[in-house]
Amino acid sequence: MSEELKNISEIAREIGKSRQAIYQKIKENSELSSYLSSVSVKEKNSVLYTIDGQIAIKQAFEQSKKSEIAKCKVSSVNKNDTLQVDTLLDTLQSQIIDLKADKQKLQEQFETILTESKKEYSQQIEFLKSQICNLQSDKEQLYKQLETERMEKQTILAKYLVM
Repeated sequence: MSEELKNISEIAREIGKSRQAIYQKIKENSELSSYLSSVSVKEKNSVLYTIDGQIAIKQAFEQSKKSEIAKCKVSSVNKNDTLQVDTLLDTLQSQIIDLKADKQKLQEQFETILTESKKEYSQQIEFLKSQICNLQSDKEQLYKQLETERMEKQTILAKYLVM
């Protein structure tokens, strides 16, 4: 386990930075500092970092290097590149305008479809309501028929029993 643990001096030698540079990077980056406190061990008067901690420190310096390279690339844009960028921006702005117009058309189509759907649903609801009324009316007629038939059967039964 102790072979995996390294102090700041050992990490600094590996990445070619000074101890002070590493301490400064940790101080500047609160997320890194917070993370390192969870992947470090205090032994005697030294703080030792696990492999995860070592990787985090190394990555912090790699990200800085990548950021510096990107800044150099951006600053080296020449006038021709500026014209290309302007042309690209004009093209993109034109496409944005076209997309906004398409969006407006789609919104209008959606509103039309929604309105038509609401009308259709209203018609269907009215049709279903009329069907329910018809069924209720049919039900009432059937109850009346059943009651009439029951009464007729009782009358016949009463006549038969009297005889």
